[in-house]
Amino acid sequence: FKLSKLEEIYQAIPESFTSETQKWKDAYDSGDPMRCLEDIRKAPQSLKGLTQFQKLMVLRCVRPDRVLPAVLTYVTAEIGEK
Repeated sequence: FKLSKLEEIYQAIPESFTSETQKWKDAYDSGDPMRCLEDIRKAPQSLKGLTQFQKLMVLRCVRPDRVLPAVLTYVTAEIGEK
């Protein structure tokens, strides 16, 4: 997990893969993993305090195939739908 080497805020994530395996598995298996990563009840504790953009970076590492729909949702939320 290379993000943990770039910024301190991501350092707890690799360890949480083993301590919160079920939450990561649920997010990975979800049709909308970004929603799982944003849900306080479903998200691993290591994501607490991350912005939505930072969670997109985590999603890119975990489920690169689901990044495009998540980015579209993010952009729509930030600048609106046209």
